Amino acid sequence: MELQPQLVANWHVTEACNYRCKFCYAHWSKPKASELWRNNAACRLLISELGRFLSPDNPLWEQRFVRRPRLNIAGGEPTLWAGELSHVVDHAVAAGFDVSLITNGSRPETLRNIASRISMLGLSVDSTRCDGNLRIGRVDRKGAQIGSDDLIDLVRELRTANPTLQIKLNTVVNAVNAEEDFSALISHIAPDRWKALRMLPSYNDELTVDEAKFERFVSRHAAFRRILSVEDNPSMVQSYLMIDPHGRFFQNRLDSKGYYYSEPILDIGVERAFAQIPFSIDRFLARYQPLESAS
Repeated sequence: MELQPQLVANWHVTEACNYRCKFCYAHWSKPKASELWRNNAACRLLISELGRFLSPDNPLWEQRFVRRPRLNIAGGEPTLWAGELSHVVDHAVAAGFDVSLITNGSRPETLRNIASRISMLGLSVDSTRCDGNLRIGRVDRKGAQIGSDDLIDLVRELRTANPTLQIKLNTVVNAVNAEEDFSALISHIAPDRWKALRMLPSYNDELTVDEAKFERFVSRHAAFRRILSVEDNPSMVQSYLMIDPHGRFFQNRLDSKGYYYSEPILDIGVERAFAQIPFSIDRFLARYQPLESAS
């Protein structure tokens, strides 16, 4: 039976990260206020407002969703602050969300502590080689990185802690990894979903990859069509529902670098803030079509 679509809000709770990926999207124009998740009361209020707004009963969604919404926690790297992350997860569950998390996997203890409370874990995997991670910037200040064997062991452990946990891998296809073959890693981890995104030059053009190389990367991994979803640059615009660390909706630009921003949600209300950024339900739903169905 086909799974019903689910509305997903991506809250990028922090810009801070222990890695320095050269194509990082997590840069936002900074207001004077600090990151909202550091304020527990404001965090709870924002999540409550989002839960009400994202209800499938909201006419804005044109009866396209029947499942309860999912709050996807992203960064930066959210696991650097275990206490704040735990509070966000608890507030989201209380507000009726399914909860997912995007992480680089560098804080396994934090992941073990929240594994039973989330429905999906997204792991950012941008190279299968140590030198590739180094060139991309997926290393900390001491040069430490998460290798393929580390990821395999981590996923095995988290699935043991939560047998219903869905695993998703996210790969930003760029000039460093465009010729790599991820087949062995994907086969070992056996994720429920693998997303390949062509690098979007949100803030710089370093490590960009042309369309032909991106298409070759996708073709090289055609054996994983059942779980693979593909996002080229145009499909990433107006198709994500995103909140920045300061509680503003934001949206990708295709014609220039940077983002569109709304005013802070808690200042003007979630409905007015949402109306200030472009978002397409059809584009959102198109991202959740696997390559096999889209062909």
